[in-house]
Amino acid sequence: MTIKYNQLILLIFHVLGSNFLFGQSSICHDNSQLTEVESRSFSTLQLVASTNLPTCDLTYLRAEWNLNPALYYISGKVTYYFHRNESFPDSIFLDLNQSLVIDEIIQNGQVLNYTHPYNIIRIQLLNPISSTPILDSIQISYHGSPQSSGFGSFSTGFSPTNLPFLWTLSEPFGASDWYPTRIALGDKLDSLDLFIHTPNNMLASGNGVLVSKIHDTDGIIHHWKHRHPITPYLIGIGVGPYSAFTDLVPLRSGILPVVNYVYPERLSEWESAFPYESRMLQFYDSLLIPYPFSDEKYGHVQFGWGGGMEHQTMSSMADPGEGLMSHELAHQWFGDHITCGSWGDIWLNEGFATYFAGVYTERFFPSEFRNWKENQLNSILQEAGGSVYVYDSTNINRIFNGRLSYAKGAMVIHMLRKKLGDQLFFGALRNYLTDAQLAGKFARTINLQQACELASGLDLTNFFEKWIYQEGYPNISITQTRYPDGIVKLNLVQTASMPDSGPFPIELPILLKWSLGDSLITIDFNSTSQTEWLQLPIADWDDLQITPDSEKDIIARYSTDKQDLTAEYQEPIIFPNPAQENFYLFVSLSKGLPKDIRLYNSVGQEINMEIPEITTNGYVLMSPTNKLSSGVYYLRFSLDSNYQTEKLIIE
Repeated sequence: MTIKYNQLILLIFHVLGSNFLFGQSSICHDNSQLTEVESRSFSTLQLVASTNLPTCDLTYLRAEWNLNPALYYISGKVTYYFHRNESFPDSIFLDLNQSLVIDEIIQNGQVLNYTHPYNIIRIQLLNPISSTPILDSIQISYHGSPQSSGFGSFSTGFSPTNLPFLWTLSEPFGASDWYPTRIALGDKLDSLDLFIHTPNNMLASGNGVLVSKIHDTDGIIHHWKHRHPITPYLIGIGVGPYSAFTDLVPLRSGILPVVNYVYPERLSEWESAFPYESRMLQFYDSLLIPYPFSDEKYGHVQFGWGGGMEHQTMSSMADPGEGLMSHELAHQWFGDHITCGSWGDIWLNEGFATYFAGVYTERFFPSEFRNWKENQLNSILQEAGGSVYVYDSTNINRIFNGRLSYAKGAMVIHMLRKKLGDQLFFGALRNYLTDAQLAGKFARTINLQQACELASGLDLTNFFEKWIYQEGYPNISITQTRYPDGIVKLNLVQTASMPDSGPFPIELPILLKWSLGDSLITIDFNSTSQTEWLQLPIADWDDLQITPDSEKDIIARYSTDKQDLTAEYQEPIIFPNPAQENFYLFVSLSKGLPKDIRLYNSVGQEINMEIPEITTNGYVLMSPTNKLSSGVYYLRFSLDSNYQTEKLIIE
């Protein structure tokens, strides 16, 4: 979801400031243009109370609403179905803002007793009539003018030509502002039917498939049917004198209708967006798993807020911008098909939607992908602190923080992709999206980690611990020490932007460029300091340039420095050290050439080596006959009639 937001929210129990969020009108790589705050303000008391009360498995919702965009008002009834036996709680608790008046609650034709304090309905059920589970239901009739939290969970407004419209946007806690529901995550409805009664000149959008439009004496009843699991905040409607059109997109599973309800004066603009809407649907459908709701539809309904919201099967959109559309479409997989299991895990929704808008850019606008990454990094590095995981889910602005949940979440996903490689990464995501324990349900961060570990065979505990749960990012300094004959020592130092954080696991690419050519190396940098030795075919160091992360793939700040040692130096050098197999011995020419070179393990046993003729440039390649096991070794040699011993680490 992406929403423009520019007003301060004051609540009875909680005062929240706001960040700024701007909808994207085209492929745009400034993160501030995409996501910052997607939120409904709410009372902390309400959230705590509703989430800690007994729950029950509500399986089906039938909603019947009377709506007119010219009136800020809702009336109707909702019916919930559930399976019940003697072990079922004797009361059902639902969330509903007290600005709405309950007319009556009925079960099996009988009026029930209820209370409605603190925006929570407690409904006293009739005694169960069976010891085995049977299908039961309650019906709640209500009316009133919703007291919308945030910037409008239930809103009315006007198109540019002053036509009246009504829309809803409930994420994360606003659904109870306009209908009785459960705002806590953890359970999805199996299916729903929406019956929306409007004036005669109006259309009404909803989740799923439009089954019928029935005219009566007062207007039109629009019946929308949805037969997929759905969490309440993803139920969304729009009402107004829309212009409607449908495009058809061929996907792997067949032809998908893309239904659009837009302002009449913006019709041509939306119609012109179909080519890129079609290609992004086909792209995600082929790259991930088939579009999760292919038996129903995808679509857009235009609304009065900037940005967009990923209502299941029909995103609410301000504009047909390509960047915004690719973000909201990605949510149908990440956020709708699989929903974050807690608001602490919101990056599983927003980080992935942000990243796949970037992947779409990479595929169709490859020259812009580096700029896309750089803009994410610019957003992340504006401040030192903050984790991807949200520890304070009572803070709405923190949940939907564009710098952390969106940009940092997206770039961590990108680093995970670079670590696994494309084949394993996208394979892991497909496994994640098809996991029977997650598909159509909820996921936590650990579920994604497990999917990636299963696909790759890697232990990703440290990666997730540092990059998801820990605050900040690394500041990396690189000092080059240049020796004769193309030998360079890189001293890498990593300091965390926040105290008690780090070191961060990094696979750091470094681009080496000079007049005679260039080279790209990758260093596994998982500690606070590290030394790397390189031997390059360079005679003249003057034009050597060392650029860490030239493609902007890593969340980090960098500083570089250099020093030249073209004169004689005092100590022999083993490089690389630590080594994996072969290594060099490099000595000062003024001391002569090393002689009688021998390698010993930690218990004093000599290791056989192939030692080529020692050249006059001062270094010699050491090649052990057999592969060395990890551990400490000692290299002993004679230099200018004196014996010296240098320690070698084999990894």
